[in-house]
Amino acid sequence: MRRLVLFVLALLPLLPTPRPAPAAGDTPATHAVTPRAEVVLVVENMTCPSCPYIVERALTAVEGVVAAEVDFASRTARVVYDPAVTDIEDLTAATAGYGYPSRPLAGDGAS
Repeated sequence: MRRLVLFVLALLPLLPTPRPAPAAGDTPATHAVTPRAEVVLVVENMTCPSCPYIVERALTAVEGVVAAEVDFASRTARVVYDPAVTDIEDLTAATAGYGYPSRPLAGDGAS
């Protein structure tokens, strides 16, 4: 178990840093509101409490992702993204790249 924790801690600096969300007042009124879609992904291979942190960082590093929340107990990730910039395949590829294959929850496409 200690080796796993040390391995995860060694990986953390290699993960991409999530982009900060813009503050409410940062968006000029002249900009059009970008369309947003939401998907719930079932994430596999999450075995320890630090896994959701890695998955969340992988998802928020994808261009076009507005927010990502990962739940260890249900093994799911709720992702809000701009469908004009990214798609579900990009999201699943991002998690799979870190060893966490994912797929949309049955019956949950982009909403």
